[in-house]
Amino acid sequence: MRLYGESHSWVKMDGKTAVIGISKYYAGMMGKIRYVEYPDVGGKAECGAKLCTIIAQIVPQAKILAPVSGKIVEVNRRLVTFPEILNEDPLGEGWLVKVVPPDYLPHRLRDELAVLMDENAYFAWLAHRDKPSAKGD
Repeated sequence: MRLYGESHSWVKMDGKTAVIGISKYYAGMMGKIRYVEYPDVGGKAECGAKLCTIIAQIVPQAKILAPVSGKIVEVNRRLVTFPEILNEDPLGEGWLVKVVPPDYLPHRLRDELAVLMDENAYFAWLAHRDKPSAKGD
């Protein structure tokens, strides 16, 4: 099951590995994606901190925040040559980074995942967020 954060990043657990990407909504908002600046493999991802940067047509520098913490074990190098995959398939072949959360802190991963939204909640949040306020705020 894919879980989403308010920064439009998603995470899907594949065994002990967290696969991270961006939502289809966010990929569409950015326009044509031109380049992805990755973190170093072997480095650390911290939940809520910048994981990578996407350079795109409409959003010139989108900072993608990590939805979970752990060791960065792989980045999607295909996006270096073919960044358009991120626009075409952000929930599949357009994944960004793979992270392995630390085994010695299982409660941390559980807590980080608990604050994320499932797909239905994410779409409801988007609809509410984009809806004009009745007070005119």
